[in-house]
Amino acid sequence: MRGSLTIFNLTDHANPRDVFISSPNFQHFVGNQHRLFDGTLDVLY
Repeated sequence: MRGSLTIFNLTDHANPRDVFISSPNFQHFVGNQHRLFDGTLDVLY
C-alpha cells in the first residue's frame, strides 16, 4: 500500500483566481481558494 497527503494553500493567504474586467466591479478580486487537504491511498498488487 502507498499513501500520500497533498495540501493546497498551506498558509491560507488570499489567493484570488478571478478578476472582474468589464462590469461595475472592475478590478475586484473574487474566487479565493481556501486551504484544501487531499489524501490518496493506492493498493499495489
